[in-house]
Amino acid sequence: MYNQIARRANEDRTFAARLAGVQLIHSATTRCAFARASIEIQPLTAGLSTATPEQQAQITEQIRQILERNNLDSATYNAIAQRAQTDQAFAARVQDLYRQAQAPATNENNGE
Repeated sequence: MYNQIARRANEDRTFAARLAGVQLIHSATTRCAFARASIEIQPLTAGLSTATPEQQAQITEQIRQILERNNLDSATYNAIAQRAQTDQAFAARVQDLYRQAQAPATNENNGE
């Protein structure tokens, strides 16, 4: 089975990209980056639907910069978010990372 997957990945670039995306989703480093990025992205997306076209463009650019700073692309970020919505165990792991990523920011704001 593994040989079939490897062969298909070598022959089909689209399949190879999807496979790489799936592997990234399972990476703890990628999940941590997702958690850090989502802390910054979530407030931005909250007002996106009521923003003017100019504001939407600015928000989109800010999101792109956040993803870049966290070494994520939008496809990976969206794949993790989608998986977290459909897989409770995965969502729990991401939520733990989200809380851990938020803790330093909360401690800094409290003067700790």
